[in-house]
Amino acid sequence: MPKPLPLRRRAESANSFRMTKPRKPIKNPPAGLRQRWRARSNDWRVWWEPNATQRAAGFEPVELNGSQPTWSIREAEKLNLQAGGPPKPDTRRAAATGKHAIDTICSEYLQSPRYLNLAAKTQSEYRKDINRILDKWGGTDLRKMTKPVAHTWYEALYRAHGAAVSRRLIKLLSIIMSYAELRGRIAQNPLHRMQMVTPKGRRRTASWAEFDALEAAAVELEDNGMRLAMYLSMFQGQRATDTFEARAKDFIEDEAGRVTWRLIRSKDTRLGRLNNLVLHDETLPLVNAAIAAADSPHARLVTRRSDGASFDHETFSKAFADIRAIAAKTCPSVSDLQFRDLRRTFSDNARHAGIHSDDVDDALGNTSGTDPGLRQIYMPASDERAEAAINAIQRPQKSAAKKKQA
Repeated sequence: MPKPLPLRRRAESANSFRMTKPRKPIKNPPAGLRQRWRARSNDWRVWWEPNATQRAAGFEPVELNGSQPTWSIREAEKLNLQAGGPPKPDTRRAAATGKHAIDTICSEYLQSPRYLNLAAKTQSEYRKDINRILDKWGGTDLRKMTKPVAHTWYEALYRAHGAAVSRRLIKLLSIIMSYAELRGRIAQNPLHRMQMVTPKGRRRTASWAEFDALEAAAVELEDNGMRLAMYLSMFQGQRATDTFEARAKDFIEDEAGRVTWRLIRSKDTRLGRLNNLVLHDETLPLVNAAIAAADSPHARLVTRRSDGASFDHETFSKAFADIRAIAAKTCPSVSDLQFRDLRRTFSDNARHAGIHSDDVDDALGNTSGTDPGLRQIYMPASDERAEAAINAIQRPQKSAAKKKQA
């Protein structure tokens, strides 16, 4: 029988084992990324774990790869964004459980037709904001959410984040409370008609010099997809979502020989209203070139320059930011321009060209011609059009007989 090792050598042996124990492949993992050593297979299991709210929204654990840490980190961060933000530790008090907890009604709302029928972008924004609501009010009894309580939170949000963020979060909380009322959890929504400061609508438009700088930057980057997207917004007046979801089959030639863009706008999916937009002369060559390069009628025309993959809202915003950064070197004023400002520029240009507001509405696909708030954003008062109106007032000329009598 072999002799046991001396105590010192036993300690050295144990330390040696601890030193050779494999380290976690990811030193600083993003939220939601989990790592566990598997002795049987002698490797690390790496996966993304959603929290309870994200699970209720339909998200499930996703296996990652311990031998590809960089890829795993990137995938986990992408999943966090898709799920509405990184999973938060469950530090909420357990004051309310069951059907009267705000957590419960939020989970039910995320599975309801009221939420599922929203546009994909709106769903993503709601998930992020619901996480913020739960961070503050998770575990709270619905019946304790009174108007004074909500107003106190609103004022705190207003001081910390301004009018837009505070109004958005309170409005979503009101939507959830209305849903709780419909489900019979509370007698009525206490946040109904809660008075809040209306944020000023963004009115930024792009000058032609700024647009030229953006286009030159897209050409420099050889980013034909983003260049086309900018044209579809600047000259056709469409939203970012509709530009990067456009497919080759959506562009057809009509009986008059004009190429039209057939689309159901992203905010019209429930109505299923088909629109036929004739392409602007400057947009047509870019569309034709994209169609010629497409490998199928169902291929998207606006794709990422790096790998030809489809855009989502995150990657689209990043691509536009890259173009804007280069454009700002020659045109500094473009630094604060957002992609959505191109759509607003379309409506402003049409307004200055004397186009009737109803016709601009038809192109935009909204109600800016009749909604005073939207009108101030998309078609604000124009000094040039006001001058035209002033100069249009003409006094009738007096007849020669009346002049003699005078």
